[in-house]
Amino acid sequence: MRIARAKLSTASKALRVRCASGSIGAPMGAVAVSTLDEILAAQITVAWAGEHGDPERLRWWTTDIVDEAGGGDLFRRLMPRTGRWSALASVREVARRVDALGRQPLGEPDQLR
Repeated sequence: MRIARAKLSTASKALRVRCASGSIGAPMGAVAVSTLDEILAAQITVAWAGEHGDPERLRWWTTDIVDEAGGGDLFRRLMPRTGRWSALASVREVARRVDALGRQPLGEPDQLR
């Protein structure tokens, strides 16, 4: 039990350590902050592209959260400083949920190509 706690403590400390080189220390190695930024940018781009809205997009789900004419205005008024990030986080969550629903009927959803 003592060893497990020590490993957990070491792992959580490693995840919180930010190296001077701009990477985040993790038990399995360092991930550059720029790499994490690229992943987040790709996720947000797909989430935005999947919405309904103007300009016309892919319409994979029936939200219009990001645009000012849609839900973006509501988020901006509710949270003036973080409204845009809130809207992006919301549309990202919609994309995650639609993906999970699409994978649910598959036998091995992680093997989807």
